[in-house]
Amino acid sequence: MQGGGPLDCRPVFFWYCEGDGMDRRSGFTLIEVMISMLIFATAMVAFSTLYLTTARLYESSRNLAQAVNDGRVLMEAMRDRAQSVGLSGAGGVTATYPQGTNH
Repeated sequence: MQGGGPLDCRPVFFWYCEGDGMDRRSGFTLIEVMISMLIFATAMVAFSTLYLTTARLYESSRNLAQAVNDGRVLMEAMRDRAQSVGLSGAGGVTATYPQGTNH
C-alpha cells in the first residue's frame, strides 16, 4: 500500500482511514455537508408546498361538492313541497323570466 492516495487505506471507522502507519481522515468536508443540507432543505420546502397546495385543492373540491349536493337537496325539498300543496310539474308551476335575460 504505497503511494498515499485516498484509496490506499484500510477503513477503521467510516470517517477514519489507517494505512502506512499514519492515520488520515476521510469523509465529508463542511462545504459538502452544507450543500447537502441546502439540497435537502430545498426538497423539503418543495414537498411541503406541494402537500399544502394539494390539501387546499382537496378542501376546495370537497366544499364545492358539498355545495352542489346541498343545492340538489334543496331543489328536491322545494319540488316535494310544491307537490304537497297541489302543484304539479308542467301544469302547476310556470317559470317566468325578465325580458332580456337568457334562459
